[in-house]
Amino acid sequence: MTGLALILTACGGRGGEGPYMQGGAGFMAQKKPPADIVMFAPLSGRDQRIGTQMANAARLALPGATSQGLAIEDESVLSESDDVAHAALDRGQKLQLGPLRASHVERVESLREGAMTPTLAFTSNDNVSRPTMWVMGVTPAQQVAQLVDAAQKREKRSKFAAFLPDSALGHALGDALTRACATGGLAAPTLIFHDGTEADIKTRLGDLLKMAPHKADAPKAMEVAAKSTDSEPDAIDPTGVSTADDAGKLADASGKVPDEEGFDALLLGDTGLTLQTDINVLASSDADLKKLRLMGPALWRSFSAKLGKLGGAWFAAPDPSFRRGFVAKYRARYGVEPSILADVAYDSAALAGAMMREGGVMGAASLTRATGFAGVDGIFALKPDGTVRRGLAVFEILPMGGFKMAFPAPRRFDEAPATPAKPDIATST
Repeated sequence: MTGLALILTACGGRGGEGPYMQGGAGFMAQKKPPADIVMFAPLSGRDQRIGTQMANAARLALPGATSQGLAIEDESVLSESDDVAHAALDRGQKLQLGPLRASHVERVESLREGAMTPTLAFTSNDNVSRPTMWVMGVTPAQQVAQLVDAAQKREKRSKFAAFLPDSALGHALGDALTRACATGGLAAPTLIFHDGTEADIKTRLGDLLKMAPHKADAPKAMEVAAKSTDSEPDAIDPTGVSTADDAGKLADASGKVPDEEGFDALLLGDTGLTLQTDINVLASSDADLKKLRLMGPALWRSFSAKLGKLGGAWFAAPDPSFRRGFVAKYRARYGVEPSILADVAYDSAALAGAMMREGGVMGAASLTRATGFAGVDGIFALKPDGTVRRGLAVFEILPMGGFKMAFPAPRRFDEAPATPAKPDIATST
């Protein structure tokens, strides 16, 4: 392999290789030397520290660079005029890495006008993924897919529900659960969204839990909601997707009415104070939580020490042991530990390096190989539709707080369902 060059450029006229040149008709974009690959990262503003770490990670992934390899641009240039943004985008001849912000990814697509250079975006927003535009961050869809797969194959769970905030994250989790259930041949899940207020959470989650498995000594579950009238707003579904049938029972997102014990697995999408309200409602309900598989987003990991009351609940995330070598290498070079976002830049640049070693072919056929790639956050595979499949580990919240690994991440995509992880030292943050 001839190495990939790293040409660091400052944008917006901030010194270095500026993107403007003075002309008689005002400012115009300056032509920059081409490169095989152009990378966009936030090298200025509030995310400058993260962007610098991402650029550093690319250096580690592509050592021994030559003069015509990788050009790194400040992604703020994508907010400039069309001419200036095009001048930066047109540098990449074979592959584009980044940007980080979803709004900048959308800007790239609009500028490309359909003729998209294969792009590995650093965002976790699945909404911007499409053929030739892959989202490299760990997404809600990847997390939910891993959780549903584990719950279905390891515990024979077959009926799923979700209680979610009426937010971008909540709807992403809900959409992901619907797709994962369809992929697994399961019934459509029951999706309930709330507005974040304590009263709304108590009402909606309380009603939903009446359909959960109940304790042996609890009275028979009551109907979820009374039949709505013109004078009463629908207290079940603020989105208008779910409805109450003639018997007053809650219908799921497909319009089907679940049976009396409507679900055996529940995905919660809340964090912070709203999650605490969820926990309080769960504790005061007649639902038998020992018979219910509780699940949540990977965001729970950062404050798992406070989640002892959710002991036994699952979340899916990369196995932290996979990134130890990268972290040690980064710390040795730069003196600090890299952020998780640096992992995404490292894996993307390393993939580019692998393609260069194989002759520099960056077409969809080579990028979407079924076996995928091994990265510092585990295995991943780019799919033709623009989505990315990831092998994540499943972690379990401990009764005293913190977490342990319940099922290890797969090391290849053709593995059988994971066996439980060996007991290890609990981890908390």
